[in-house]
Amino acid sequence: MNYTSRNRFLFLFEQAPMTISIIILNVVMYLLTVILGSGDLFSGGTTSTLIQFGAQYGPLVSRGEWYRFVTANFLHGGLMHIFFNTYALFYFGIIVEKIYSSQKFIFIYLISGVAGNVLTQLFYYNVPSVGASGAIFGLVGLMFSAGINGNMRGRLSGFSGTALLPMILINLFLGFTVPGINNLAHIGGLGTGFLLGFLISPNPEFRIWQKKIWLITKYLCIIIIVASIVLNFVNLTPSVDRVISFHNSYVRILSDLSMATDKSRYSYYLNLLEPFDAQTRHLKDQVGKYIDTNGTIPTLSELSAEFKSWQKEVLEKYDLQLQSQ
Repeated sequence: MNYTSRNRFLFLFEQAPMTISIIILNVVMYLLTVILGSGDLFSGGTTSTLIQFGAQYGPLVSRGEWYRFVTANFLHGGLMHIFFNTYALFYFGIIVEKIYSSQKFIFIYLISGVAGNVLTQLFYYNVPSVGASGAIFGLVGLMFSAGINGNMRGRLSGFSGTALLPMILINLFLGFTVPGINNLAHIGGLGTGFLLGFLISPNPEFRIWQKKIWLITKYLCIIIIVASIVLNFVNLTPSVDRVISFHNSYVRILSDLSMATDKSRYSYYLNLLEPFDAQTRHLKDQVGKYIDTNGTIPTLSELSAEFKSWQKEVLEKYDLQLQSQ
């Protein structure tokens, strides 16, 4: 980066620190899904990799992984996906942040993105979803309602209110007609931003207690984002390759043990199983007990039943199509 470029970047960062920080985070997460997920730069990470990195996915959220409502906003499913979202975020984000302040901007952005993912949870339960556009639509909805209620009078009035209506309608139409687009996330973000446009004023806060509340809100939003990403990596979903390897090894072991009279001779099979979570460790332990007791405890039918239950969950997790926002 040369001197001029560095100065331009620093100027933009000073004007809209939250917008630039989110763009950087989006790019970093995209590159990580490509590099660690063995994907390519154009197509991005695979579906299983995006699930690993925190995609919105109903069954996992229902199991307590609520942080996916947040982390999904910083993931993207391909180069064109992140390019258009980055362009839109840069365009709307800088303007909204300069008008409303960084404190209000990050709150509006986060709440809109989460609202879009909550709607996805309700209506696209079995489909993983990623993307920043639910949050970006929140910024659009904010400017739309701010223009209608007169908050933008004298300040970028041509950029707000009904001037945004054609763009909103075109994008919603594309969301309903183009496959693979999660339009419910768009609608959830848009509606949330629209409501916040009536509740939050772009005018500076003059009372000290109001300034303190918005400052605390800003840091709480940052903490929630960081904590959600950390929690996702702590509870990292295993890659599909490891799941397939464990699955195939277990099928082979069950098949061979079902025909063996002396189970103890097959104790070396335990080395073939490489568990990666509590469930797979339990399955391996059960095989160990089966071999040690020569097929008495547990029985082969009990082993098979537990394995089939785990297998069903795996299919629900990985045999999927991806929705982008």
